[in-house]
Amino acid sequence: MEIKDVSFEQHSKEVEALKEEADKASAYAQQQLDKISKKKDKMPFPLAISAVLIAICIVLLFTFGAEAYLYWLITSFITYSIYFIIMFIPVSSDKGPKKTKEEKAAGSMGAMMKKNKKLFGQMFWNVFLCDSEQLLPGAVTLFLINIFFAFFTYFAYPGDVETYFVYLVFIQSFLIITYYWMISWRMPYSRGFSWDIQKLKLWLRGKLDSHMESERIIRGLLIATYVVLFGSVLLLFLTAFLVPGSTKGKLTDEFVLGNALYIVLIFAAQVFVFRALQGWYGRKQVLNVMKFRKKWVDEEVLPALSSAEYSSPEEFAENPKVVRFKFGRMKTQVRLAQSYTVAYLDLFGFMPLYLMAFDFEPMLREDLEVLLMRDNVLTIEAWGEKIEEPLPELT
Repeated sequence: MEIKDVSFEQHSKEVEALKEEADKASAYAQQQLDKISKKKDKMPFPLAISAVLIAICIVLLFTFGAEAYLYWLITSFITYSIYFIIMFIPVSSDKGPKKTKEEKAAGSMGAMMKKNKKLFGQMFWNVFLCDSEQLLPGAVTLFLINIFFAFFTYFAYPGDVETYFVYLVFIQSFLIITYYWMISWRMPYSRGFSWDIQKLKLWLRGKLDSHMESERIIRGLLIATYVVLFGSVLLLFLTAFLVPGSTKGKLTDEFVLGNALYIVLIFAAQVFVFRALQGWYGRKQVLNVMKFRKKWVDEEVLPALSSAEYSSPEEFAENPKVVRFKFGRMKTQVRLAQSYTVAYLDLFGFMPLYLMAFDFEPMLREDLEVLLMRDNVLTIEAWGEKIEEPLPELT
């Protein structure tokens, strides 16, 4: 990896500039914490209203026959299939201050994205996964009720519902719940997950190095392992996002639903419940993100930049390439911390959503020398020990 030669004086100036950026990142996190804490929902007790709506729907459905339960099942798949679009159609939104002319002129989006495409791709998927996780409470609520209704209808009206449809609803609902639960459990957008992948990589290398001499074979086995893991996650993702539409189609093809009013009322109730639960969970999530962000900057970044590893002339004179490489990694991490922001969407002040978003401007200020993919800073959780990966060949 090629590292640019700079004098210690120039390096010191860059370290001081990065300290100022880190201070700004910490101040921004505190600003967002204050803003989120002060933001109030104009609707009183949305979670209590959600519980009442679910109870009313269930009571009404119990007053009808087997076909009535299918209204809930089919509507839940409709709600789930289009909710991800509905939640991005706000009546009002707050995405932060507009960019200044200087910020807009910071760099060419196309050129910088081409140079750092892996990093921008990672940012997109991090935000997508983080915002997807917010659907966990709604998905669990709706599809646990689905599973209950599927089996209740089957046993209460054995002649009216085929076993095939019970298994179809159960498997689909279970996979959807599993998908969101896995995101919430392992947090694939987080630094801890990146460390786990790195541990797996180093463990595999340690096992394979003792039996194989060919670096090409080792690399091939590592790639094969990643492909299997990624393929499994992709299969679960496609099942969770694409199959509900076909499941709904199979149910509606089999059963003729004559009362559209049921569908409209249940759909409205389910969307309300989904949004209320997402707003509650999303608020907790973004608060945690900003708390961890501030803690990471204050307790890791700033002390590190003040340490001899980055600021000592003796350390720099002994091995300037290593110092510059590590500094480049830190700079990339600080820029990432500034690039993740919070977007607020609400309905005239009612039922606000708190979504993770990204601001590309910090990544456009200059061509970052080092892109360290495994040290993700979207959230900084408390567990895990940092892995010191062997340095690449620096030139």
